[in-house]
Amino acid sequence: MTITAKNYAAQAERALRDAALEHAKRMPFDSKVLSGIAKGIGAAQHFALPDAGILFNDRLRGLERQALRLPYPKITVEYFMPPTDLPADTPVYAPKRVALAEELRWDVLRGLMRKLVRPESWNEEYAKRFPDDALLIMVTSVFISAGVWFPAPLAWIIPSVDWKGGPDLEERSYTFGDTWATERVNIAGFAWPLLPETMEIIGADPSDDRTFQALVHDVAQEVRGVLELCEALTCSNVRADPLERIDAAKNARRVRDGKLPLYETKVLTIDVAGGKPGVHGHAHGDRASPRQHLRRGHIRRLESRNVWVNAAVVGSAGAGRIDKAYNVEARA
Repeated sequence: MTITAKNYAAQAERALRDAALEHAKRMPFDSKVLSGIAKGIGAAQHFALPDAGILFNDRLRGLERQALRLPYPKITVEYFMPPTDLPADTPVYAPKRVALAEELRWDVLRGLMRKLVRPESWNEEYAKRFPDDALLIMVTSVFISAGVWFPAPLAWIIPSVDWKGGPDLEERSYTFGDTWATERVNIAGFAWPLLPETMEIIGADPSDDRTFQALVHDVAQEVRGVLELCEALTCSNVRADPLERIDAAKNARRVRDGKLPLYETKVLTIDVAGGKPGVHGHAHGDRASPRQHLRRGHIRRLESRNVWVNAAVVGSAGAGRIDKAYNVEARA
């Protein structure tokens, strides 16, 4: 699949640092958040996904029965969104996308939010939800629109393990993937008001359900991309390789010249045993091979590990052929 994204994380980092300085007096709370996001991007390990940010589109089945963990404590996931992959009624076209995901203990996250978020935006009910050492994953969406990088005003918080947050939070849950993906995906978690001053300026009231759904929609695709990356890395035959080697000396010169640094960005590589996918005919015990058909790419869940199996034509042409039209496309 095509990977168009190139060094989006460095672009977003510089833009957010500049925005934090620009808004320091007028929006002091949001300015601190913007600076924190930029710092997080600079400290993260970077990954690039294929265009549209979807790898398997299998409703994240590879993450079932597993505690969710990031491959590094802090990562970015970047990708390009082609206009052809957007719904016709999309109000704003945001072609460049970056998600910052980081693992945080609940007591650390709670402390950060109490410092950064205005008191009236803080919901003390959240303080009762987790033990202090509970591991959570915070995903922040940053995108470029009309040439300007800016984060979505809400972040999405995901528990590392299966979790039910109580009726009040369950009612505020969101179904991800119903716009871009073929299949709907439910993701546990809750939204957090990341930029309360920005929301005041644009008149966004998260207590209004329609507004809440619209705000969460802004982060949905990026959360999906982070989780698809995590799903892919559960497969024993998937590894992360650098997209290109970065020369440290040349990078230092770029920075001295006022240019953006080039961040080492990893992409996923699938090692498939048995060579390239092709046409296979197999005997199944005492019965003849099944009719020839397309087997889509999928994750095979074993007791000890997951394995990605590439798409292939299987069965015997002599026994007939089954034509299948799949709505789910394996992207790797």
